Amino acid sequence: MGKWLRHAVEKRRNDLICRLHPYFVCQKEENELYKLSLSELEEEFRNLKMELHPHSELNSIRWSNKSYFS
Repeated sequence: MGKWLRHAVEKRRNDLICRLHPYFVCQKEENELYKLSLSELEEEFRNLKMELHPHSELNSIRWSNKSYFS
C-alpha cells in the first residue's frame, strides 16, 4: 500500500509542477517548485486559479437593484 500511495503523491506533485511551471518561470526561480511539498504545491495552484479566474475579484461582481420577478 505504501508504494502505491508514494507513487500517487509523486504523480500529483509532477502534475502540479507541470501546471505551475509556466507561471513560476517569470516570477520565481524555476527550481523552487521542486523544493515544495505536495500541500504547498496545491496551495500555490489554488492561489493561481483564484488569481486567474475572471470572477475572483470583488469588483467583477455587479449588483443591481432590478427586480426580475415583478
